[in-house]
Amino acid sequence: MKKRICHISTVHRGVEIRIIRKEVASMAEAGYDAHAVIAATPEEVAEAARLGVTIHPLKERKGRIARMTAKMYEAWNTARKLKAEIYHFHDPELIPLGLFMKLCGHRIVMDVHEDLANQVLNKHWIPLPIRKLVGRIARGCERIGARFFDGVVTASPTQATFFQDVARPGRLYTLHNYPLLAELGLDPDKDNTPAPRPSTHVVYAGGLSRIRGIIEDMEAVEKANVKLIMAGEFKSDADKAEITAMPGWKQVEYLGWVERDGIRNALERSFAGLCTLYLTPSHLTAEPIKLFEYMAAGIPTICSPIPNWTAYLEKHDAGVIVDPKDVDAVAKAIIDLRDNPERARQMGINGQKAVIEHYNWGTQAARMREMYQKILDNA
Repeated sequence: MKKRICHISTVHRGVEIRIIRKEVASMAEAGYDAHAVIAATPEEVAEAARLGVTIHPLKERKGRIARMTAKMYEAWNTARKLKAEIYHFHDPELIPLGLFMKLCGHRIVMDVHEDLANQVLNKHWIPLPIRKLVGRIARGCERIGARFFDGVVTASPTQATFFQDVARPGRLYTLHNYPLLAELGLDPDKDNTPAPRPSTHVVYAGGLSRIRGIIEDMEAVEKANVKLIMAGEFKSDADKAEITAMPGWKQVEYLGWVERDGIRNALERSFAGLCTLYLTPSHLTAEPIKLFEYMAAGIPTICSPIPNWTAYLEKHDAGVIVDPKDVDAVAKAIIDLRDNPERARQMGINGQKAVIEHYNWGTQAARMREMYQKILDNA
């Protein structure tokens, strides 16, 4: 009989990339009876079913209080009825629920997507004087959970260092957020050499805000006289008002939030990808999916000097490192890549080869299978 697993999220929704398309779907492919408790429309439930995943949809609820009370109760009530062998949750606000379920005898995995303690410092809805305190409390809660849970998953090695001294021996895993090859049209058994790209567009894919370098990116593309394809949602109304009012907005082709096919199309129309996020504490510990998607698409990355990120680009000669707040440096990198298409194309080929051989989700799915098997064997 198949072992049943259940992933739980009250923050995320739908056929979420990391949770559903990567983690749960890959375990379904490995032979697990894979379930997820998450908000979803009937269409999204059907889409997940095609991936081998059974979604038990939560009701959409407005406001953080409703999410942390009524929605959490609904998630617990739904999940417990599934009688899963492993429960795997994805939101820090579910740590109390995870501890309760652990006390009830369940096997629990905590998935830490981001550096929450430092991310809190940029949460504008939290009063500035208490953000550091809230961050320390958040880190403390995560570390308490790590001490008792059967598995702890982080998205980068730097994040894993926060739990090395408290996680149970052999139960701390890093699952990099590497891309799915098929989603980007890549086949390891075929020739994936990228076609030459037009020299008119660069791309940015991801959340849109000042600390992600969007202001400088827009000024840089204006100086370089190229178009910026922008795919993502604004993090706040204030960010949207500031960014769309800039003179450089006329250089932007704004797509908003798009499905995966839309991201792929944007990458295929660009000769370089922008990843010029500010050097904030939370960014210093992250590994943005956009970095690997640019590499997979066969385009060079213009990137901030963050060690976690530049290590990939420098090892494979797949991009250019710039100061994200230096508009002239960003513009020069764009111009140099535009005016040297063969050099840019070779960087793109280098990055794509590295993703196909090393930095793809298949390598991480194998680690996840190993983690689940270890938890089941040592229960």
